[in-house]
Amino acid sequence: MKPKAIFLVKDAASKRNIDRVFDDKTARELRSILDLSETILTADDISGNPDLGREVEIILSSWGAPVFGSPLLTLLPNAKAVFYGAGTIKYFITPEFWKRGLRVFSAAAMNSIPVAEFTTSLIHLSLKQFFRCAQLTRERRDFSANSESTPGAFDTTIGIVSMGSIARLVVERLKETDLNFIVYDPYLSDENASNLGIKKVDLAELFQRSQVVSVHAPWLDSTVGMITGELINSMPRNATLINTARGAVINESEMLDALEKRPDITALLDVTWPEPPADDSRLFTLPNVILTPHIAGSLDKECHRMGKCMLEELKLYLAGASAHHEVTENQVALMA
Repeated sequence: MKPKAIFLVKDAASKRNIDRVFDDKTARELRSILDLSETILTADDISGNPDLGREVEIILSSWGAPVFGSPLLTLLPNAKAVFYGAGTIKYFITPEFWKRGLRVFSAAAMNSIPVAEFTTSLIHLSLKQFFRCAQLTRERRDFSANSESTPGAFDTTIGIVSMGSIARLVVERLKETDLNFIVYDPYLSDENASNLGIKKVDLAELFQRSQVVSVHAPWLDSTVGMITGELINSMPRNATLINTARGAVINESEMLDALEKRPDITALLDVTWPEPPADDSRLFTLPNVILTPHIAGSLDKECHRMGKCMLEELKLYLAGASAHHEVTENQVALMA
């Protein structure tokens, strides 16, 4: 007998994310191994009709998952696992979830791939001063911007803040270049850093030495505002700061003050806090800020990769084999 399964989200507006992630081919394969309804359910659907959740063993979700606290878990007495076709699970997992002994699987590693591709591209463009040169060429209507000091990609130092899965992919993709990498990550052992071919340094040294700093730190109490104006102001001339992680890890007001004082520094920001910024934010007006609307992660067809990942995880789970993307309670504390 196929295990009973449902697509479950918090509200009607979140239903579209299921279709974004689990394309028709993946959905068909899921239904070949699960007793999976065509209907996408919400938390209110379950609370309004408890029979809908009583026999459910497997829950499939994505962005906009419901919070799995006591009220919902009570209505899912036979639930055993959640397969989440997106990134962070922190917003919907509760202590009650772990107490029930449920398991959770996340496609965060698949969402890391487009972020790493995006970041790698920004690093290459930054080393050629692409953004500054494009702006100056338009303003001057000549090619004199080419004479601006550009660091280039030979024997140049790149600083990585936090060596998580995305940062590892970035370094992996750039390992064939002539770049040097240094990293700040208090959780990275010296042995692991050495195996990655990266030197560990403190945060101050990283900013002072790096022509490009790429931020990949998770949003934790200990990381809020960790990137200060003083650090940014200490960067080399014509340096670039890239943030594709979480906006809250940068002290925004201090960053903006530093960028006003140092117009030679470029900030490439795909995330902010709050998001979007206030209408009167200097992020929209400073010429050395390039702001993008959180596009580094999976978009359009890239989302299908996450759904396919959860399909493969589910097959392993049903076979009793070791899965690749299960998240444990201990891991959650250090996740973005």
